[in-house]
Amino acid sequence: NYLGQGTGFTTPPLAESTVYWVEEGPSVVAPLPTTFLGGSTGYGNMFDLTASQTVVITGFEGHLSAGNSNNLEIYYKKGTYAGYENDAAAWTLLGSANGITGEGIGLPTPYPIGFNLAIAAGNTYAFYITSKTEGINYTFGTNVGDIFVEDDHIKIAEGIAIAYPFGDAVEPIRWNGIVHYQAI
Repeated sequence: NYLGQGTGFTTPPLAESTVYWVEEGPSVVAPLPTTFLGGSTGYGNMFDLTASQTVVITGFEGHLSAGNSNNLEIYYKKGTYAGYENDAAAWTLLGSANGITGEGIGLPTPYPIGFNLAIAAGNTYAFYITSKTEGINYTFGTNVGDIFVEDDHIKIAEGIAIAYPFGDAVEPIRWNGIVHYQAI
């Protein structure tokens, strides 16, 4: 693809024979942060993420209590989590990581769990981020299912805090974290 005028690139004048090509691929987008207010701590959170445009989710950062050594697991399922909170068979494990040390209140902790999960435009996927150790911070919400953060590509709804694994739930909550993704 030739980068000509009107592309948003500021470059010095080029000789007529100079042509630049750019590899095509996914759009680079900024990660979508939620909040890092905290307020309560538990073993995990479930929330729904809806793609306004087709995206590939590539990772998460979360809000872990300072110094805790967490063994995290990230699960997903197509569609909402509602009705599947205690049904482990409905969920697929995206990945896990042991010994993650939390950065503390107000600070994101990177989750070293890499993956590529494509979500087509208009689809909703549920995520369950959980730990055997209490230390996942969240903020109380107002109404389960309400969108509390969004950008041009994805929307994140209020969800629930839930005990490990697939246990008792507290609702509504706002997941504290950052979603890393690429737009297709």
